[in-house]
Amino acid sequence: MRVSLFGATGSTGVELLRRLTATATVRCLVRSPEKLPEERRIGDLRQHPAVELIAGSSTDAAAVQEACADAEAVIVSLGGPPRGPGVDVCSTSQRLINEALNSSDGRAARVVCISSIGVGDHYQHCSLFAKFFASWIIPEALADKHLQEEMVRSLKNWVVVRPGGLLDSPGLRAWHAAEDACGFYPTIPRADVAAFVVQECLPPEERWLRRNVALVSRKPQGWFNWKS
Repeated sequence: MRVSLFGATGSTGVELLRRLTATATVRCLVRSPEKLPEERRIGDLRQHPAVELIAGSSTDAAAVQEACADAEAVIVSLGGPPRGPGVDVCSTSQRLINEALNSSDGRAARVVCISSIGVGDHYQHCSLFAKFFASWIIPEALADKHLQEEMVRSLKNWVVVRPGGLLDSPGLRAWHAAEDACGFYPTIPRADVAAFVVQECLPPEERWLRRNVALVSRKPQGWFNWKS
């Protein structure tokens, strides 16, 4: 499979790249290729034969067009600051991704957007703690994620994944995936988000096609970092 990955140098993006290299060729649009780590198990990701790096920004139309060319699946794992300059990076980038796919043969590509719990209609399913965090700590960032989700759902084939608070701890392989998944203190390791996306959201899997799915750990633990 040919996969385009946006946000590959982020913590969740690196977890995705680790898993994708086993089953796909991955084209990554990255601003700073040097941020990709050297993996003990699979070697330097910058030199991996299954990885193609394109130096550029997800807010540059030409670079996004190149990154999306011939992709069978596009994974968008972008995140920005909680407020201020750059908080609109997700919606700005998604608009360009949509334009790139709609102007080429990429209309049928599966687009998997990694969003967040508390976005859009999921807010009603959140615990009081999650609602407080969404409404008072990162409202601008989640508002931008909401715009991004709306753009994704205008495409032909899409999946919106809404993970809980992202942890850097090892994966537990014990997640709860449902449209209304949450819990009082909803968290999930990034490794489990990556495993879920690769196993359950990419072609030929269709369970979550054209659906929003929230994803939380069955064993909540630790404090989290909301960024992708």
